[in-house]
Amino acid sequence: MNTRHLFVDCGSNLGQGLIEFHRLFNMFNNNDWEIHSFEANPDIKLDFRHVWNLQYFNSAVWVEDTTMNFLLAKRGQDYEPILGEWDLGSKAGELTRLGNHLQIEEIQNKNIIDALEKVVEVPAFDFSHYIKLMHEAKPPDKKIVVKMDVEGAEFKILRHLIDKGTIDLIDILFVETHQHTMPNEDEETTKVLLEKIKAKGVEVYREDHTPGGSQWQLEDHPLVVDWKDLMIEDSEELK
Repeated sequence: MNTRHLFVDCGSNLGQGLIEFHRLFNMFNNNDWEIHSFEANPDIKLDFRHVWNLQYFNSAVWVEDTTMNFLLAKRGQDYEPILGEWDLGSKAGELTRLGNHLQIEEIQNKNIIDALEKVVEVPAFDFSHYIKLMHEAKPPDKKIVVKMDVEGAEFKILRHLIDKGTIDLIDILFVETHQHTMPNEDEETTKVLLEKIKAKGVEVYREDHTPGGSQWQLEDHPLVVDWKDLMIEDSEELK
């Protein structure tokens, strides 16, 4: 990363978050952005060879460099290739049900437990150390934007960043919280955690599970692209 904003997709799944944020920020094949995409599920293979500014990693975001068990449940229904308009050879695998997660005692997702198909070992890495390295490599005027949907592991990861003093190296955080699968977490502990992060100067947006997709309320954010303006610019270049 040299002169670009960095978008970090933690928990890519089938790429629906990438598509959503590309539509907001116009990131794909854009010189202003670099994209790092992390997905722990080894049965998911996203092929982005045509998006030259995106790197995809089959690794779990975590609090240390290690290997971990990952719970995989049978897919509850057939899927439609969400990335059909972008990818060339993405593979969703047989086990793509939403909610697959790292095997840690803090997460008790009944949907996964009831439909468990297998447990696999996956590589994991220290997200705090990664963010520190990325921050050191970027110019001061560029932002690190993190989208995190890691099925409950977000609580340990975000608290780890707070403890290590690296949470404030993130400029904007989009997080989906899963306190409903965590016996020791609830709405109050979730709000306390996010307020601590905001107090460090991080812009925080939380997934509110509104039907039809995320409601991030970003209409006036300076990073959001007006696609109408882009189409006008493209048409003027063709004249």
